[in-house]
Amino acid sequence: MFSKFTSILQHAVEALAPSLPLQEDFVYHWKAITHYYIETSDDKAPVTDTNIPSHLEQMLDILIQEEGERESGETGPCMEYLLHHKILETLYTLGKADCPPGMKQQVLSFYTKLLGRIRQPLLPHINVHRPVQKLIRLCGEVLAAPTENEEIQFLCIVCAKLKQDPYLVNFFLENKGKRGDGKEPGADGLKEDLSSPDTGQQQSLSIGLDGPASTARSPAEGASGSYNNSSNYNLVSSLLNLTKSPRPKSLTESTELCRLLTDRLASFYQALPQSMDPLDIETVESVNWGLDVYNLKEDAAAFTGKRALISFLSWLTIVIS
Repeated sequence: MFSKFTSILQHAVEALAPSLPLQEDFVYHWKAITHYYIETSDDKAPVTDTNIPSHLEQMLDILIQEEGERESGETGPCMEYLLHHKILETLYTLGKADCPPGMKQQVLSFYTKLLGRIRQPLLPHINVHRPVQKLIRLCGEVLAAPTENEEIQFLCIVCAKLKQDPYLVNFFLENKGKRGDGKEPGADGLKEDLSSPDTGQQQSLSIGLDGPASTARSPAEGASGSYNNSSNYNLVSSLLNLTKSPRPKSLTESTELCRLLTDRLASFYQALPQSMDPLDIETVESVNWGLDVYNLKEDAAAFTGKRALISFLSWLTIVIS
């Protein structure tokens, strides 16, 4: 309650205070975030009880306003500050540690809005595509995670940007010979040096398909047994649309995308019960493949293997569509 009152009071003060130049205002909001980690000892409180979401939103608004006030393609001082000070790298580190709880969700949302709302090309910058790569690897690590929607939105906007400019795919191809040791700072090191975030080598373009969700069980299945396949459908469709771009060989020949898609299809097929009645297959032909929402308990009551059958046919339809 006290933190919410503090947030309201801060908004009131900012509204009454004279407006600062955009860069000063941008730096102010960023330093307010970093000071939280330096000054706060209670890192168990959820991020929604802090002013971090508000500061991130203000930073994004400033970047959008700055771009609108400048000529097309011109980088303003706020964007230069974000790139030069590796703000996205630092946010990735905070999101990976999920400190305070819920920070990963805020970071994913910030990345998604930044890539989606800023018109100038950002991914060619090393201090953008490198943290984007690492955030991609962070997606799909936990089944039915609270950040699932944000992860899918982030991955879809990355795919959309790659489709607009297929040459950018080259920034996301894995260089296996130059992988680092994988060591990244955790929450314990956040307060020590926020100005020196970890930098890693380029990662894979697999975008979560080779993660823990690569079994026949879907990553979108929650604890309640309810399942929403639309997230997988949107993401995989975006990936497959990239293969129709002017430079499809980068994806089909230089990545493991094709193998991952077929391996997942095979795993769904192997999960089908051998005793399945062909007549049962005809009962599910009205399902809207890839966009359906269904319940595990209800499917089990219908006939054995309905859940596995729908998963297989949904994935097959996505791949061949």
